[in-house]
Amino acid sequence: MKSFFYIAILALTIACGNSKEPTTDTILKGKVSILVENSMLPIVEEQEQVFESQYQANITLIPATESQISANMSADKNRIAFLPRRLSAAEEQAFKKKNINGKIIFFAFDALVFFQARTVSDTLLKEEAVYELVKGQNVDNKRLVFCNADLSLLENIKRKANITKLESANVSGFETELDVANYLLKNENAIGVLPLNRVLSPSFEFEQILPKLRAMAVKSVKKADRRENYFKPNQANIAEGLYPFSRTLYLLNYQGRPGLGMGFASFIAGDIGQRIVLKSGLVPVQIPPRIIATRKKIIKN
Repeated sequence: MKSFFYIAILALTIACGNSKEPTTDTILKGKVSILVENSMLPIVEEQEQVFESQYQANITLIPATESQISANMSADKNRIAFLPRRLSAAEEQAFKKKNINGKIIFFAFDALVFFQARTVSDTLLKEEAVYELVKGQNVDNKRLVFCNADLSLLENIKRKANITKLESANVSGFETELDVANYLLKNENAIGVLPLNRVLSPSFEFEQILPKLRAMAVKSVKKADRRENYFKPNQANIAEGLYPFSRTLYLLNYQGRPGLGMGFASFIAGDIGQRIVLKSGLVPVQIPPRIIATRKKIIKN
């Protein structure tokens, strides 16, 4: 994994920011650098590894926060990025001025997972309680805890709650998901918020502590008429639109030409890429078909 070099590469990209790079790629061949929002990294790395094994492509993935990606894309310092949202009209202005229309695909559905220590008896959470906590209201002395690298999750909640500026003492951030987990084990009033994408592909250290945590079931304000209206963040509930904190994962391509970004996007949206999403535990946009072979006769051994 190239993780140790990512931060240095990102810093250099932000500092230099030359968008007029020489062409080093075609649709299925060459080199390209792509920004990846931190919480999306596990599924994107899986896609990259399989893509590179099939084509003469060298893709450098550069992990970054949502705000870093927004700043770089807005200034036309980078033209390809994985982000759990589309760019706003203001963020697209740098490309519009150059008559570049983005090629946007959404390829998977992820979710925000709310965790508590397994010792906590109450395993249910109401959707509106999450919004109240972010707005600074007291909800049974609970608090939300995020990983600083995954603050796109907090931005997702803010957008759902129509909040532009966060002014809440009920929200805390820690350096890693392991720090979040350890805090939950020591504070029963804390609720950790992590991306399903990362939970399904945990680091070795985080995997060891996961059995001590429990994912909460969330009650949707839009599904109050259903008998069982608390839903866990699993593939079935996300696919049916029952889990209220699902989110869409995008690949934003503003290369403005047929390059490796276009080829990678086609791969991810195609059969192999969607099977990778399905196998990962996330929900693909297109469910890959299963071919079942049948026989006319039963052969007995």
